[in-house]
Amino acid sequence: MWSWPPRFTVSRADGNPRYAGLDVPADDTPDARLKEPRVVAVLVYAAEDRVLREALITDDKPAEARQMRSFADETQQVTFIEAPARHLKIAFSHNYPDAPATVEASVPLVKDDLDIAHAQLPPGMHIAAWRR
Repeated sequence: MWSWPPRFTVSRADGNPRYAGLDVPADDTPDARLKEPRVVAVLVYAAEDRVLREALITDDKPAEARQMRSFADETQQVTFIEAPARHLKIAFSHNYPDAPATVEASVPLVKDDLDIAHAQLPPGMHIAAWRR
């Protein structure tokens, strides 16, 4: 399932639109790598005509990863933040009637690319380069 925010631009000079979203794997995903219990989602950063970068988000605790992947129990969201520094905010929140208990991560955007080396994630969560 895809979670896409509105489009945005990173460079005022060229104004080319960019998109960022989460590809949250369904239980029946054909990619065996995404069936690993610690997988949460794939962060996708794209131009209009191609994927620019992907990053795999995982959690050390399989139960927490399963909760964050849940389509029925969780809302997954990516937001582009302009200031103080350009970054993508990733949020996972429990749905009603549970308390939100939002888990957030931040991935900087540098020179029109994801800077996963400087991503800020909660303890136990990880992000790494990914290719399909």
